[in-house]
Amino acid sequence: MKRLLADTSGSAQGLVLSFAPLWFIVFGVFLMNVQLGRNYIQRDVVDHAVALAADTAAKVACADDADLAGSPVGSLDDRRLAVVRASVAPLLALVASTPDACRLSVAEAPGGTGGPGTMTLRVSLDCELPCDIPVAAQAMCSGTPRRVRFAARQTTVAMGCDVRSQGG
Repeated sequence: MKRLLADTSGSAQGLVLSFAPLWFIVFGVFLMNVQLGRNYIQRDVVDHAVALAADTAAKVACADDADLAGSPVGSLDDRRLAVVRASVAPLLALVASTPDACRLSVAEAPGGTGGPGTMTLRVSLDCELPCDIPVAAQAMCSGTPRRVRFAARQTTVAMGCDVRSQGG
């Protein structure tokens, strides 16, 4: 019996077992850093997309109605908004797994003080993007399935809408 108790052949050594928890911790931290890096990229893309959408909206809002199939100058109708959405769609496709992951809205800001022939526009982009990195998503993201939310807002002034302010 003493010989069986003293026999260490085939048993796991303490040194090997002490490294296993350490490697799990190191690997977990690595995965969290990968998810964090991915979230930073997603946030930067959303911020850039709202800036691009604001620039496009400022140009499209006062564009000639002949360029947009008769859409009235200074309006924010579906044809003009479709152009704004199309301008940011390729950029958002880099981070969003589905086309409906982001909601873009463009509206005329109340009380715009840009002067005659101008429109003050408020552009909003709200995205709910997936967290796909295993282990890290459970620690860093919320909901089921795991997601992270980013919202960006920008106000811009569209100039050259004089045609609308002159009544034609």
